[in-house]
Amino acid sequence: AGDLEEKLGFPKEKIDQLVQAKTIYDDIVKGRNDSHKKLVEELKAKRASVFPQHKETVEFKTLLANYDKSEQQKQQIINKILKMNNSSIVSNAQNYHLLFCLD
Repeated sequence: AGDLEEKLGFPKEKIDQLVQAKTIYDDIVKGRNDSHKKLVEELKAKRASVFPQHKETVEFKTLLANYDKSEQQKQQIINKILKMNNSSIVSNAQNYHLLFCLD
């Protein structure tokens, strides 16, 4: 019962009641499903919060992949770097560093 209490958040008394009522399986499944739904919602929220930066990164990598050494593309790459650096400037005391690893 201790493991169930830890994993599903059911107190021991509740587990004993579920065993007596013979509904423990249904309640475990419901607990698992609720936990999974909560996790998925949190992941969706995280994805939404970082999507703009991801989009900028994909666009930057595309610019690099298609670079033909022209002055126009060089300027586009520089502008993208500056735009990405600007988006990380915030008004609090945290420091941000933009790092690129190119192979």
